[in-house]
Amino acid sequence: MSPIREKRFSVAGFQVGIGTDAARAEKLRKSVLFRYLVKPLLDRGNGEHHNGNGHLTIVETGNSVTDPSTLDADGRKIWERVSRIGWYHTIELGHGVTTPGFIDNRPTAHLFGIPKDLTGERCLDIGTYDGFWGFEFERRGASEVVGIDVDSPLEHDMPRPAKLRALADVGTEGAVHRKRWDDQAGEYGLQYPGEGFRLAKELLGSSMKREPVNVYDVSPERLGMFDLVFISQLLLRLRDPQTVIENMISVLNPGGIAIIGEPYEPDLEATGRPLSEYLGTNTLGVWWSHSVKSVKSMMEVAGFAPVEEVSRFTAENRAGRFEKVVLKGHVPLESHNGKE
Repeated sequence: MSPIREKRFSVAGFQVGIGTDAARAEKLRKSVLFRYLVKPLLDRGNGEHHNGNGHLTIVETGNSVTDPSTLDADGRKIWERVSRIGWYHTIELGHGVTTPGFIDNRPTAHLFGIPKDLTGERCLDIGTYDGFWGFEFERRGASEVVGIDVDSPLEHDMPRPAKLRALADVGTEGAVHRKRWDDQAGEYGLQYPGEGFRLAKELLGSSMKREPVNVYDVSPERLGMFDLVFISQLLLRLRDPQTVIENMISVLNPGGIAIIGEPYEPDLEATGRPLSEYLGTNTLGVWWSHSVKSVKSMMEVAGFAPVEEVSRFTAENRAGRFEKVVLKGHVPLESHNGKE
C-alpha cells in the first residue's frame, strides 16, 4: 500500500489539505493544482484584461511596507505597537503607518459597489477580522457599524471528526483554541482575531463595535436591524452558505442592501448553470468552490430582488491569486422575510 501523504494547495487564497496515497496525490497535484492555480495565472497574463462579461479585471496589489526610518516620533511609537501583531487587513493608521496585511483591499474597494454616502445608515460587517471594511463604512458616514467575528478557531466551520481529533491531540479545549490557530494561520503571519481590530480602532478613534457572534447566529434578536450588510470571501469557508445568506436578509430593513464579495471558479462558469463544487476540507480552508450563478441563485432564493452583479476582478493575497465577483442584493420595499 502506498504511504499516505497530505497534499496542500491554495484555493481562493486559503490552504486546502487532502490526505491520500502517494500515487493519487501525484495525480491530484497535476489536475487540481493546475486547475486552481497554474491555469488562472496563465490566463491572466499581465494581470489586467476584460473577461467574457466585459468586466475589467484588476489584480489586487499594494500592501505597502512601512519604513520605520521615515516615520516621525509619533509614527515610530505607533509602528512599534503595530509590528507586534500579525495583520489580516492592510489599514492606514496615520502618521505614515500602514499595517502589513495578509490582504490589501484598498486598490479594489471601489469595485464593491458600496454607496459613497452612508450617512445615517447602520451597517454590519460579517467576518470583520481587523475591521478594514467597517472602518470604511464609518469613513463614508455610517451612523453605526457593527463587525462580527469568532474568537476561537473551534468556531470555524470544520467537520466534527476533525474537531474531535483536535481536542484529543491537545487535551483541553482552551489549548486547542490557540494551538489550532497558530498551527494553521501562523505560516502566513496572522494573529489571533481581535487584537488588530482593537489597536486599529483605538488609533483611528473609531466607534465601531466588534461582537463575537458566529455567522449562523446572526438574527434581529441578536444584532438588531441594518441598512447594509457586507460579507467578503467567507461563503466558500462555510458548510451552509444558504443559511448564512438567509440570516443576512433577516437583519436587513426593507430597501436595504447586501454586498457579497466571493471567490468563484472560472471552470464552473463554462456550463452557465448554478454549480458549486464540494471540497469539504478539514483544514482552515474551504468547503465549496462556487460559480457566480450559484451565489446569485442562493441570494435570490433567500429573497433578494433584484440581485445585480457589480464587478469581477482578480484578487490577490499573501497566499496567491484568485477570481472574485461582487454581487449586490436588494430587499424589496413591499415585502420582507416572506411577510407582506
